[in-house]
Amino acid sequence: DEQTAQLAALCIALVFGLFSGVHPTITQMQPPLRAVHYASHDRYFVELLFLEEVTHMSEAFRMPPSFYASPSSSVLAQLLAYGYLVLDVSLYWNNHFIRWLDIATLIAIGLAARALAFFCLVQVNQAALCRDST
Repeated sequence: DEQTAQLAALCIALVFGLFSGVHPTITQMQPPLRAVHYASHDRYFVELLFLEEVTHMSEAFRMPPSFYASPSSSVLAQLLAYGYLVLDVSLYWNNHFIRWLDIATLIAIGLAARALAFFCLVQVNQAALCRDST
């Protein structure tokens, strides 16, 4: 049914949006919810947006938390608080491994979702595809 498919797609998008890791953060989520979180494309998109914003900031914001009066002023501390993958070299130099990892993950999730949608379409419409036109 077309309406059921649209409603299912909307529900999946809503669940993925709720578990993107912004609020609650990854570290605040219960372990079963983290599985949904890591399957969500929104998680990697939000992390990628955060990293893109950070790379355009001054290096003064990218210092380790111990350099600040308040450790929460450090971007590294913010990344750790959100539970994102942190490779210390990626924040301080132009090694953007995390950025490319997020992009590759988004592409892989997109391809997997397309393959799953095609498989579901074929399975649901199998009776219609095998029907005689007479």
